[in-house]
Amino acid sequence: MARSRRMSDDEIRRMLLDLARRLFGPGPDPVTVFAVRGEVELVQQQQPATPPGQVPEGMSAYDAAIVRALGDRAMTSERLARAAGHRHNSYFRTRLAALVESGHVRHTRRGYGLPDR
Repeated sequence: MARSRRMSDDEIRRMLLDLARRLFGPGPDPVTVFAVRGEVELVQQQQPATPPGQVPEGMSAYDAAIVRALGDRAMTSERLARAAGHRHNSYFRTRLAALVESGHVRHTRRGYGLPDR
């Protein structure tokens, strides 16, 4: 019967970093692992934000059309979908929410617009 042994702190760190790389995949962004009292949190640092209205490299054509359609004035999601050439459906709303969360689009009471930077 195999005996269990306690892993060293270095072995645990290497294992957590390996798991983080597998979870996030290979990429240029650094990964930080925080382990405190048995709780582990993996953080992938985001690439620097691009200037408002510019489309970051690697963004999908669907999302890029949304960012490019944003004008100087805030728009409703329905109007933004039409301006981007997309249907206003659940997929569009999901992608728009992801763009807001990533900081590429700003949401206010008046609608969606370019972020203030």
